[in-house]
Amino acid sequence: MYMLRRVYKAKYRQGKLVASLVQKQQKIYESAGRSKGTVYFNAGTVPGESDTVVLEWTQDNLGSPYMSGGSIPREALQVGGQVRDHIESQEIEFWELMTSEKMDDV
Repeated sequence: MYMLRRVYKAKYRQGKLVASLVQKQQKIYESAGRSKGTVYFNAGTVPGESDTVVLEWTQDNLGSPYMSGGSIPREALQVGGQVRDHIESQEIEFWELMTSEKMDDV
C-alpha cells in the first residue's frame, strides 16, 4: 500500500482557489475509481507556508494510468489545466505505508 502526496505552490493569494479546483478534480478521480483523497491548504490563515495546497490519497500499487486498462478522465484533465493556471510549481511524493506484514522483527 502506498500513500501519494501532491503538493502545489499556488500563486499569491490563490491557495483557496487551487484547493477548490484540486478538490473538484479529486472527486472526479474518486468517481472513476480512485481511493478517497484529502485536500488541505494554507491560504494565509494558519502558520506555515501560505498558498500551499496538498492532496493525499492511497493506492494498493504504483502504476501508470497509461498502462493497460488505465485512463485519466477527460474532465479531470480539464480541471488540471485550470489548476496549472494558478500555481507556480507542484511536486509529488511517494510513500510506502508500514503494515504489520512489512515490519522487521523488532
